[in-house]
Amino acid sequence: MAYLIHDIENVPPDQFESYFFDANSWIIAIKLSYHSQEHPYEKKYADFFDAVINAASLVDPKLIRKLKHKPNISITSMLMSELINAYMRKIAMRMWFGGGQVYKTKNFKEDYRLKEDSDYSKQLKILVNDIISYKDFTTVVDDDFKKIDPFTFIGNLSNTCDFNDLYYYYRFVELKNTCIVTDDADFLFQDIPIITGNPKLLKHSDIK
Repeated sequence: MAYLIHDIENVPPDQFESYFFDANSWIIAIKLSYHSQEHPYEKKYADFFDAVINAASLVDPKLIRKLKHKPNISITSMLMSELINAYMRKIAMRMWFGGGQVYKTKNFKEDYRLKEDSDYSKQLKILVNDIISYKDFTTVVDDDFKKIDPFTFIGNLSNTCDFNDLYYYYRFVELKNTCIVTDDADFLFQDIPIITGNPKLLKHSDIK
């Protein structure tokens, strides 16, 4: 049992065959295409995402042979749902209302999604087109919800670990040569490769 936690700034994009970027990592990568950087840690995730995409998009056989792995990005239905919902609530809606206290008082459905004069439809179309643009570099992974049997792990839910964290752990720990890219400090699990820039996770790393 070991914490296989890698520093995102020290991992080459071809280190693993498959990467699972959590919803927040996707959001950072897409957001920085249109909006300015809000937090210092965001750039390292966007840069790593771009590096993986660049490696995945190589077509020159000579360059491909130099790679340890030609990577791809794994995606599930749960991730797709989480990504779209979180982006529209946390990024698109907040930008429409200018952030701050005004945004916090608004109702997502009534004040943004269903308002005819909001930019919800425009931002949703942009987001969907962005996600589709990465289609050739992604692998759709079956959620296997029934196979995992949620009743075997929901008893481990706590104030520091939510359902999605546990689900992704139990699902992807079964996949070989797959790692998870996250900044979530709660994602502290053993025996699954984790790539992060979060110092709270990195301090637990058993990788020398």
